Amino acid sequence: MNSTIFSKKRCAIYTRKSTEEGLEQEYNSLDAQRDAAMAFIVSQKHEGWIACEDRYDDGGFSGGNMERPALKRLMADIQARRIDVIKMCADCRVEAVVNEGFDPHGAPHRPPVMSTEDYLRARDTKKGDPLES
Repeated sequence: MNSTIFSKKRCAIYTRKSTEEGLEQEYNSLDAQRDAAMAFIVSQKHEGWIACEDRYDDGGFSGGNMERPALKRLMADIQARRIDVIKMCADCRVEAVVNEGFDPHGAPHRPPVMSTEDYLRARDTKKGDPLES
């Protein structure tokens, strides 16, 4: 039997909603985004994915605004090497921020930022885990 051992991948979940409308509800858009991302991470447990306990939720912040408290914490945790993968909804614009925040020649660590759709597309194309290069 051929078994592959995958290294542990610490996954941060980043959620964002551009307005505060509906955030007062017991279950809101940020919760739904987090639940969807968590379900995907759990589905990848066999590949070593585990969700970070910290929440990175920016409710009421536009994607065009880089002054987002949770995004700043996320960037700090990336720099501190506490995150291996960032899981997000498809339209959070985090990938551009992460890429802009790192010098490609001096960055010690830049985790992949993946929406579910991007991950599945890359996995199916490569016939394996796109994070294992």
